[in-house]
Amino acid sequence: MLPIIPRPMRWFPSLGLFLGLWSAPVLAAEQINLTFGSSTQTIPTSDLASFAQGQPPSRQLATFLSLVPASTGAQIQEFLQRRFDFSPGLISQFASTPTGQAVFRGLGELIRTQNNENGQQALITAFERAAGTPAGLTMINILQQFPEPTLKLNGQLAMSTMVQLNQKRRNLSQALTRIQTQAAAAPPVAIANPVNLSQPGRQQWQKLTLTFNQPQFAPQPIPVDLYLPQGLLSPAPLIVISHGFASDRSTFAYLAEHLASYGFAVAVPEFSGTSTQRVSGFLNQVDAERIDLARALVLRPLGISVLLDELEKKSKTDPALTSKMNLNQVGLLGQSLGGYTVLAAGGATLDFAGLKQACRNLGANQLQALFDLSVLFQCQATSAPSVRTSFVDPRVKGIIALNPFTSLVFGQKGMGAIKLPTMIVAGTNDLFTPPLSQQITPFTWMNADKSSKYLVVLTAGTHFSFLGDMKNQSGAFAIPAELIGPDPALARPSIQALSTAFFLSYIAKQEQYLPYLSQSYAQTVVQKPFTIDLVKSLNLNQ
Repeated sequence: MLPIIPRPMRWFPSLGLFLGLWSAPVLAAEQINLTFGSSTQTIPTSDLASFAQGQPPSRQLATFLSLVPASTGAQIQEFLQRRFDFSPGLISQFASTPTGQAVFRGLGELIRTQNNENGQQALITAFERAAGTPAGLTMINILQQFPEPTLKLNGQLAMSTMVQLNQKRRNLSQALTRIQTQAAAAPPVAIANPVNLSQPGRQQWQKLTLTFNQPQFAPQPIPVDLYLPQGLLSPAPLIVISHGFASDRSTFAYLAEHLASYGFAVAVPEFSGTSTQRVSGFLNQVDAERIDLARALVLRPLGISVLLDELEKKSKTDPALTSKMNLNQVGLLGQSLGGYTVLAAGGATLDFAGLKQACRNLGANQLQALFDLSVLFQCQATSAPSVRTSFVDPRVKGIIALNPFTSLVFGQKGMGAIKLPTMIVAGTNDLFTPPLSQQITPFTWMNADKSSKYLVVLTAGTHFSFLGDMKNQSGAFAIPAELIGPDPALARPSIQALSTAFFLSYIAKQEQYLPYLSQSYAQTVVQKPFTIDLVKSLNLNQ
């Protein structure tokens, strides 16, 4: 959804790279004025274009590059010519969304017009024009398409932002070091005759597709893929999987099949308001109706309860479902927006007052939001009806949230309301829901019994590391390889194993699988370049 975001936060080693990656659009078709207070340095755009093509930097550009490590120059050269395959229509549609407006407005604080006004509209024009030319959407082409001959780059703002960004990086590094040290110090857990839970189980299952209605969410029936174990002597505990934004019920089909092979009934609804088809239709100008994230943030967790109600009704009238599911023993798993969804349905309460205050404060510096893109999502909930803050469903007995956003919409109080066994999973290189602000710190806010709460950190993991085979799925837009990170096929076995162990322990009540929820076991199911650290408690203030 955010095609202009080039790289994970950890790849900003210096101010120069920050300017090269995030601020390239500010360079004018003729020149850029880099201002620091009353002083201004002018760099011709042609100098940058020659540099991008491999030529030595000009005297003016060399002066600027002398401020940064030598390796940064090569990174800037490479990025200036990298092409992103996004159409003008897609960029136009994205720029019209609240998230897109915030992104370009944030960049416009740094990238000013020659009259020293916010460069938001000029940037949108440059991106759209560049995408419509044969050269395509490259940083150099964006510079050439910028509608003004001179641009001003606020050097002081860039520097202060870089200082804050570096502090965020240090804070994350310190937190990860603490987690890794604590995980490494955990005593090994002995497991007699251990089973590789990343491999399929022995249970046969059947897949059905049903529909249920949630008129306030979608005018059309919502499809649900239902995976039912066959030949069980008692109703199977139920797992509901909630997909993320711009995903669908195929995204975690691999995990649904895996859990079904261990004797779970698995329901995977497709929430059409935020599905791949819906987002793709909007971005490609097929569907003119805007995506209402404010409604989705309220109706998504409500949809979990509606689904359970519908399954209960159908199990009484449909012979194919009778006595197949234990609807009082339900586990939830969700990713990103789906991670938020399952936390809300599992007991986290919405903090509208805190959210509105935080978003008002954010409005004073939109540029900061670009380093935690999830806050742009969360702030859209400020326009949602605030009449209901709790969506907890008593049928839910345990939750797993992959890459969820939590910090503003729940806050400390909301996360503290979770009482169920919970596993929160983070990726160290997640640009969209950064691990420290959205998973690690919120994990410390939880008041759930520490014996049944788990924080799992996937080193080298991104926002997309646990998604299904993306090569065989038609997403809403192409995702650059840098954002996907290492091959997700290497990360999937770890979540297959850990989710199976978690749900067997807490939903199926087979406590012999509790030892599998340990650092010593987790290390055996992860494949390089990924590594895993698992802790059950954490104090970031020590």
